[in-house]
Amino acid sequence: MIPILLSVFLSVVFVAVAVNGATTISTNISTDGNLTVNGNSTFGNEAADVNLFTGTLQATTTALFSGVTRHYETLALYKSGTAGTAVEGGIYYDSTNKVIQLYDGTQWYIVGTSTNGMTLANNLLRPSSLDYYLTVGTTTQSGLSVLTLEATTTAAIPLTIKGFYGQTADLLRLHNYAGSELFAIDKLGNASTTMISTTGNLWVGGALGVASTTPYVALGVTGTTTSSAGMVIGSSGTAMNQVQNGTCNVTPNAGTLLSGRATTTTCTVTGMVATDRVFLTPASLPEGLVLQSASSTAGAIQISIVAATTSSVTISGSYNGWSWMSIR
Repeated sequence: MIPILLSVFLSVVFVAVAVNGATTISTNISTDGNLTVNGNSTFGNEAADVNLFTGTLQATTTALFSGVTRHYETLALYKSGTAGTAVEGGIYYDSTNKVIQLYDGTQWYIVGTSTNGMTLANNLLRPSSLDYYLTVGTTTQSGLSVLTLEATTTAAIPLTIKGFYGQTADLLRLHNYAGSELFAIDKLGNASTTMISTTGNLWVGGALGVASTTPYVALGVTGTTTSSAGMVIGSSGTAMNQVQNGTCNVTPNAGTLLSGRATTTTCTVTGMVATDRVFLTPASLPEGLVLQSASSTAGAIQISIVAATTSSVTISGSYNGWSWMSIR
């Protein structure tokens, strides 16, 4: 009887000692309760001060790991077309949308995609290269756009830019490849640019100021304007390439101008050409003299003055302050 009891006692002590040390089990372990490992657990042939799993671990409810867990083969998440059990911190592979979903305790969020096109570093999210493009509101890239924003409904606004309280910097800037500003919208919404070029129509809903911030008419121009193709006023007007005006002095030949007779003189105008159309307003003509006609010639306006038909008039001196205007 004593040898039997001694044998049982030694067997129990041996098992206890063996379990408290390193134990290798080559068969399955099945338990209806909890399996707790206080030390390191290694699945496979690699040993380190971590939990290593190079084989297969199955749990029908929950598996908890308090240390570092490494998986040396493919880690396959639970995949489903719908979300699994909503547990805070839970993740699963959404096989319908090809994304990884994370439950934050309130709802599921997408935390990863099936591509490697995005790089997240601190507060910077960017495509890892220009081989990838970003689309919001659509799955279709617009042309060669790196970023495409598309309204999802008729009431949706594709982009809103909202400034900071007391904004001092510009709200929007466009630069060329060298970083030079091409276009900007300042804190007040004023647009600034070095040039606006269009091959179509340019429409302005309010007043347009050229070299002026306070145009008082629909088109307010400060400074000199030129047009190589001319300017048309009205729907059926004739193009005008140049408009000049000024005053000049007229000095006809001195002497007596008989009744009904005319004398010809000139009024010097710099830049006048023979094809210019001339408008002339006489001034300080003595009684009995009348402007008969005026025409353009190179560098001057040619003027014809006629005496009234009822009397002869004596001409002497210059008649100053004649106003003229020419249109080319």
